[in-house]
Amino acid sequence: MIHAIARTPARGAYNGRTMATHGVAGTERRSAGGGRQALPRVVVGAVGWEHRAWKGELYPADLPPEWRLACYANEFEALWVPAGAWGARPAARAARWAADLPEGFDLVVELPEAALAVGGAVDRRAWWRALEALAPWLRAVVVPRPRDAAEEAARARLARGWPVRHLAPVGEAASAGEVWRPGAAVPGGSAIGLVRLEGREAAPRALRALIEAFLAQAPPVAETHLFFDAPGGVAVETLEAAETICRLLGAGLVDRPAGGAGIGPSRREATP
Repeated sequence: MIHAIARTPARGAYNGRTMATHGVAGTERRSAGGGRQALPRVVVGAVGWEHRAWKGELYPADLPPEWRLACYANEFEALWVPAGAWGARPAARAARWAADLPEGFDLVVELPEAALAVGGAVDRRAWWRALEALAPWLRAVVVPRPRDAAEEAARARLARGWPVRHLAPVGEAASAGEVWRPGAAVPGGSAIGLVRLEGREAAPRALRALIEAFLAQAPPVAETHLFFDAPGGVAVETLEAAETICRLLGAGLVDRPAGGAGIGPSRREATP
């Protein structure tokens, strides 16, 4: 457990005035009957947190690597744990992560193909123990599409304990219950979206278009999650810009418990 991290200075590169100059304003969507329908809240997060480019950008230069997750959770509300983050002992790693996560934080975890495979290097029960350790924060478990009957059976067992989502292979049409990605419509909509940017940064207009496309297909739920990925890790300012656009569209942060994991005030609290 981390007890003290100095407040990260507020950059304020993207604020309401900046976004207004880029044509971002509040919006609503219409229901099937033509009436106005409130937008769901969009919780913005990154894919992964161990990005070298974030040293000095999000993490203080002298921050120990084992404190990075707590620092990230002090600044943002959600995280997509990529399949490559687990290592050979997923249950032990999940227990370490759990010690640094604050109440109210949201996780979407991606499991590798080995988690569903029969006779994999890591026993399936270890994956179940890992998910149990993260249960208070878990919003969805993302797994590859099952390749055979054994993997489908493993996925079905997993789904009895946690909400399971799939990622459609690149270039293939999405099916119901999968993660939304730009250009891949999910039948019935998806409350979880994943955007992979070509570069670390994205202009406000491009971000707005992505967020509006996600909102347009989202099912009628109160809260959704939209994650951003990029080579080397999405730029922190791009994540902040996405949060600001969501607020200006009427789909952003309403309230959040103060502080995170006992590590002091966040940059969000320090920003006027």
